[in-house]
Amino acid sequence: MTFMRLAFKVVSRKKVNFTFFDAKGNQSIQNESIDKALKEDYNALIANLVDQRVSEIQGTINKIIQKNIPLIIYADPNQELLNYIRSYRRTIFVATDIKQAGILQGKILIDLWNTGREYVDKNNYGNKIEAIISNNDAMAIGAIKTLQKYGYNMGDKSKTIPVVGIDGITEGKELINKGFMAGTVVQDPREKTEVFYSAAQNMVLGIPPLSNTKYKFDETGIVIRLPYYEYTRVSGDTINIQK
Repeated sequence: MTFMRLAFKVVSRKKVNFTFFDAKGNQSIQNESIDKALKEDYNALIANLVDQRVSEIQGTINKIIQKNIPLIIYADPNQELLNYIRSYRRTIFVATDIKQAGILQGKILIDLWNTGREYVDKNNYGNKIEAIISNNDAMAIGAIKTLQKYGYNMGDKSKTIPVVGIDGITEGKELINKGFMAGTVVQDPREKTEVFYSAAQNMVLGIPPLSNTKYKFDETGIVIRLPYYEYTRVSGDTINIQK
């Protein structure tokens, strides 16, 4: 989100003004921020929802619909939210492809196996842990810190348990660069920003949200799923980001 905010500031040089609201992980604060935005007549809203339960956001969503303002929701919608909001033609979702993220994590481990099986298969398929797949980089970093307490993942390949994460946060990338972490999967914040900017601009102008873009909706017809990319350390200070 930090990188996306910086990217939006670059886009704003095109004479588009952005106002950022911090919900602090609280849906009530987010609802208040959206109420404020509606009163100040913004042209479009982009919301990273704190809570997807319709019971918690129904009133706010109804106000947006009544105002007839374009809304982009940054979330992988649950079925309840998708069904509720589908009828509002000026709404789209921008989401991630979690399945692809898992596949890429597996690919990183397969590549390690194929290029250095002796370092990965330490016990010839014994019953001890030989790899860790984390749902985000924060969890991966926690695993590495624990491993390091026992002398693992300090740079010696023979005493390294491959750990992969998701997100590409700075601390995770630093561990990858040092060879302490096997890799992560990332999304390009510039790409996300471009989707938000282009779709919002199109909807404000009254044209289909994905006009003149390379993006497509998934089978729902309302959700864009942005791809993940591998981020690994190839050799020395060379970083491999595969697109």
